[in-house]
Amino acid sequence: MEELIKQAEQGNAKSQVALAIAYLQGEGVEENLEKAFHWFSKAAELENLDAKYLLALCYENGYGTEEDTHKAFKLYNILAEEGIAEAQDNLGRCFDEGVGTESDLEEGFKWYLLAAEQNHAFSQFNVGLCYAKGWGTPIDLEKAFQYYLSSAELGDVYGQNNVATCYKRGIGTDINLEKAFNWYKIAAEGGDIYAPYNVAICYELGEGTSV
Repeated sequence: MEELIKQAEQGNAKSQVALAIAYLQGEGVEENLEKAFHWFSKAAELENLDAKYLLALCYENGYGTEEDTHKAFKLYNILAEEGIAEAQDNLGRCFDEGVGTESDLEEGFKWYLLAAEQNHAFSQFNVGLCYAKGWGTPIDLEKAFQYYLSSAELGDVYGQNNVATCYKRGIGTDINLEKAFNWYKIAAEGGDIYAPYNVAICYELGEGTSV
């Protein structure tokens, strides 16, 4: 840790980010959000993209600094323009929920879609949700299903639970209770909070399983 601190103080951006994360998580040092914010800021000044993204999270959530969603939004915007999928997803959420900017569902959808095109699993779920609800784009249940499925196959538990529901109810695809049950199980094993209930219902009604 002493060597990491030394390198950070000498202006090594990667070391500054690593040290900031250590302070943020309390790994090897005592947790100190103010120091984490300080080192993220230093690395961001050196144009480190990881630092800028983590600094945006600090501003949005008030980690080690006063909460400032406008600054968070500006950083997400800069990084999204650079093609960073995580930032594009968060920028989409900012437009979607009006975080640090005025709500604009069409802009939110645009940024979710850009991140989804980079195989960002949660963005694919968000695009599916937009198509299902008509948020920023016309309702298209078949596209909603396809994006949920892509998200599910990349391991996103929300996508897994929703694609299961599509199979169960025939939303955007044909009803397939076996596939519904299997996706509910996968989502439950991955930690989705709703999937265990859905698995239990499948067992109770014998839907997609004979056990």
